[in-house]
Amino acid sequence: MSDPLMLAIDEDADALSVLEGELQDRYARHYRVVCLRSVSDARTLLESDAAEGREVALVLAAELLGETAGSDVLDEVHRLHPHAMRGLLIGWGDWGDKATGRTIFDGVAQGRFDYFVVRPSQSPDELFHQTISGLLLDWAESQRAAPYTIHVVGETWSGRAYELREALQACAVDHTFCLADSSEGR
Repeated sequence: MSDPLMLAIDEDADALSVLEGELQDRYARHYRVVCLRSVSDARTLLESDAAEGREVALVLAAELLGETAGSDVLDEVHRLHPHAMRGLLIGWGDWGDKATGRTIFDGVAQGRFDYFVVRPSQSPDELFHQTISGLLLDWAESQRAAPYTIHVVGETWSGRAYELREALQACAVDHTFCLADSSEGR
């Protein structure tokens, strides 16, 4: 079985080169890192991976990809790979721009993507890697691939379930909670 895909799409060749270097350097050992400038090439790759049942861990797309908005591409990703994490790539300082802020707010609120990711500006860019690592951890937990994750199942106001969650939180132990009458809880 092949490594999960980590895909980045950006038409800016210089920005993509820096991004690819950072992703390859840190993640290529465990992920299949692919960086593309073309939205159509990215769609082809994602469709191929979906048809062959290959896992996609993370897709990053620039805010603007020619005539296509990055948020639209990331929304399409969800249809093919519902568990893949999706991040909108923005430049440093762009999150303070009113239009970009609105795009981020609307995109996350509408479920078009999961988070925004500030492009790496230097090597190594630890803020960038912290964001990527967080997204990959969320993906691993959704796949139940993260080691040592504890799953607490209980009632909403159950005292014992609350005590367990508090104890796990105090000890910084990874855990999840779901209601006993939910599909995941059953």
